Amino acid sequence: MLQHLTIGPEFAGKISPLREEERKQLEENILADGVVINSLISWNGVLVDGHNRYHILQQYPEFSSLPRRK
Repeated sequence: MLQHLTIGPEFAGKISPLREEERKQLEENILADGVVINSLISWNGVLVDGHNRYHILQQYPEFSSLPRRK
């Protein structure tokens, strides 16, 4: 299952939201590639980077697990 991560406002507020066309393109790329090329970065269960990717992944059960980087 896709790990539940906490969205920390101190991190989420550092990046401007994607424009709708950018978000749609990111979603299309993830679905077409079947993978997330740039990793989600978390620390102690708090999402530090990858907020847009995380929100997109939550919409698709086929992405219920992601490889973990060691």
